[in-house]
Amino acid sequence: MLNLIEDIFSNDYISHRMDGKQIRSIQDGSLILFLTYFFSAFPDIHYVTNNIIQEKDIVALNLTATGTHNGEFLGYTASQKKIQFKEMYFFRISNDRIVEGWGLPDVNGIREQISNQ
Repeated sequence: MLNLIEDIFSNDYISHRMDGKQIRSIQDGSLILFLTYFFSAFPDIHYVTNNIIQEKDIVALNLTATGTHNGEFLGYTASQKKIQFKEMYFFRISNDRIVEGWGLPDVNGIREQISNQ
């Protein structure tokens, strides 16, 4: 799946973080590094698209993810727990590639489910 990154994302893709920082995550390799890390923690991750809305060059996604915590993630060792969490994304598309992205995954929900509590 990671081999599709260059087909889907523009080389100058910008990821807008919730803290206001922008990352050129294709050029610096951080998107591939993060996805490799994420998929090793949740190798059976599965996404369901609950809603998808497009207006002009913006696509909004409301997703539900399920998977098994089989590797280290956010400092938590593999718990083997089945988890489910929500994500919202906005992507700007240009020339059939994603050029900008804004994401809001439920990181706290993931943490709560994989912790030993």
